[in-house]
Amino acid sequence: MFVFYSVHYPQPEKKEFWIQKMRQFDELIKKQPGIMFVSDIFQDPEKGTLMGFTFWESQEAFQAAWPVLAQNAPASEWEVKPPEVYMLNAAG
Repeated sequence: MFVFYSVHYPQPEKKEFWIQKMRQFDELIKKQPGIMFVSDIFQDPEKGTLMGFTFWESQEAFQAAWPVLAQNAPASEWEVKPPEVYMLNAAG
């Protein structure tokens, strides 16, 4: 199993727009081969962050889907700083 998750720092005035874009992106992810689970969007009001988690059959499945996903990812120009991205493989 492979987990991909990201922490985003949207501009405060773009937060609702960013959530909408993340939901659209999640719908595209759900159509990809090898996807197992797409979480809801989580937010930390104190930090102003948004997070999304996806679970894949394997890192290879994620990597095969990434070219399609990357073309449709929300623009980072609406963030106050670059997102944090985590790619985790199951320990075994």
